[in-house]
Amino acid sequence: MSRENPPKPATLVFIDDIKPGNNSYKLKVQVMKLWKLWRSKIVVSIEMVLEDATGTRIHASIDEDLIQIYEGKLSEGVAFFISNFTLVNYATEYRTNPFPYKLTFYRTTNITPCDDFPSYLPNKYLKNFSEIHSGIFKNDVLIDIVGQIVHVGALTEIYAKGKQTNKLNVILRDETASNLTCTLWGDYGKQVIHYVEENNNSIVVCVVCFACVTEYKGVHGISNVFNATQLIFDPPGPHFDDFRSKLPKDDIVLSRDDGLSGSTVSWHDELFTKNPRKTLREILRTNEIGKYVTTATVKSVETNPRWYYVVCAVCEKTVHPIEENPGDEEGPVMFDCLQCNRNVTEVLAK
Repeated sequence: MSRENPPKPATLVFIDDIKPGNNSYKLKVQVMKLWKLWRSKIVVSIEMVLEDATGTRIHASIDEDLIQIYEGKLSEGVAFFISNFTLVNYATEYRTNPFPYKLTFYRTTNITPCDDFPSYLPNKYLKNFSEIHSGIFKNDVLIDIVGQIVHVGALTEIYAKGKQTNKLNVILRDETASNLTCTLWGDYGKQVIHYVEENNNSIVVCVVCFACVTEYKGVHGISNVFNATQLIFDPPGPHFDDFRSKLPKDDIVLSRDDGLSGSTVSWHDELFTKNPRKTLREILRTNEIGKYVTTATVKSVETNPRWYYVVCAVCEKTVHPIEENPGDEEGPVMFDCLQCNRNVTEVLAK
């Protein structure tokens, strides 16, 4: 009578050593980034980026039916041993690392606390500004960058994907004095504003992890991607100390636009309280740069040739007006945006 051989104990390895088709691995990892994926106000999965002691990362997912088992055991910064998991195909639009597979939890996946995980890990995924400007990166794999914040724009509210959201442009520079625009959506912009206001450092270094490379009119920048992106301000470690030491010694001062506080100014306050009122003659004669409120009567409008063009407020691509039908209810003028592939009402004149 034959007996089945007992399963072999899992072998402790690094992330680079694991391969699909073999479930007998054991990893020692830390949760670098964790977020929940929502659909119709329901959490359908927990998404994570795990990293081992060498700094290698792998994406991990917990499906909806297993969330209650593991949700209370995992959070950012928690280190643990994990075994009895599987590797599945990882081919989403934005991948958090180059591996074509990700780690998925079973109901029987075993995680146990780890008390001796390194406090400092090397970052293998940092890219140079020159590489980004060259346009060599595709958007299938997200990247990391490090830069000094030299300018913080105004926090603006725009209409995107059916709802109001915040947008903030931040200018970063590297040790060669090359600049890079980082566009932050949602609450990411508020993170920058809060840190800059709370820390009056002459030099603020920011690491943007899991950023998407963007391109507009041949100029490349970066942007956050949903909830996957991570911002780290003034990080410790030898690499970042070295970065600070190589920054230009020009004593540049971090500049900020009006509206940095993120508070929305009403039209009433904008017109009658915040800005001084002047006549057109006074504005033409003033030597002071600033915002002024004036009252004027439109005498005529030049329509040909048109001195402006209309763009989408979200993607800033040219849009075209949609002709209204006589029976349509009165409402805002609609424009067709080819880039966003939808009709929009929020537009800008350029």
